[in-house]
Amino acid sequence: MLSMRFMRALVRRRLRQLKRDQRGVSAIEFAMLAPLMIALYFGVVEISQGVAIDRKVMLSARTVADLVSQQLNTITKAEIDNLVKAAQTVTEPYPTAPLKTVVSQVKIDVATGKATIDWSYAGPGATARIAGSTVTTVIPPDLIPPVDPKAQPIYLIWGETQYAYVPVFAKPIIGPLTFKEQSFMSPRQSASISKSGF
Repeated sequence: MLSMRFMRALVRRRLRQLKRDQRGVSAIEFAMLAPLMIALYFGVVEISQGVAIDRKVMLSARTVADLVSQQLNTITKAEIDNLVKAAQTVTEPYPTAPLKTVVSQVKIDVATGKATIDWSYAGPGATARIAGSTVTTVIPPDLIPPVDPKAQPIYLIWGETQYAYVPVFAKPIIGPLTFKEQSFMSPRQSASISKSGF
């Protein structure tokens, strides 16, 4: 009987010691929080990289539209090739291969308010717009004059970029993302820019 009381007292004492023992709590908390913190870290890395690439794609669209709009009356295929390559370097240090660039001149008939493609050029991997097709994209209202039956048509340079971004860590979860940007600019040296050789 004495040994049974002794055993119960020993078990109770050991349980009280275990209740007060805090040595393993940190390891358990770390084991529970570590996966969440690691996933959060990689998520922040992916989001910040995606935002940076989206910004670079926007700058590339503005750059190509700006460079083409500064040309004189005519632009050749060699010149536009070089301008598109220059605009693609804006996306560095990220890879430039996933970037697709299209440059078009939009003709706006001020008498009717209708916008059509005058000419279009596509960089590597992209598809040019069809000349004469109607522009369905919303053109910024401050670039379109009010309808006037007597006014001459106006021209805009339309730069479009598209980037296929493949996340490193989140690829199995969200897959590839496509960033698209566009920019409209008025020709600066002349009313319009004609194409030569493409």
